[in-house]
Amino acid sequence: MDRASTVIAGDARILSRQSATLVQAVARKTSRSVDEVQRVYALEFERLERHASVKIYLPLLAARRALDILSGD
Repeated sequence: MDRASTVIAGDARILSRQSATLVQAVARKTSRSVDEVQRVYALEFERLERHASVKIYLPLLAARRALDILSGD
C-alpha cells in the first residue's frame, strides 16, 4: 500500500515514488518548496487514511487537498 511516509528517520520523511511525484507537481504549481508541500501532503494523507475504506486513491486525494490548502482555496 502506498503510504505518505514509508520511512521515518527523525523528522525527515521519505515518500513513495508516486507520492514524491505528486508533491513535486504541487510544489511547481503553487511555487512552494518541496519540503513545505511534503509536510502538508503527509498531514493530509494521514488525516484521510484514518477514515478511508478504499485507500488506492489516497495519494491523489492528499495531493489535491495539499494543492487547495497551499493555493488558499
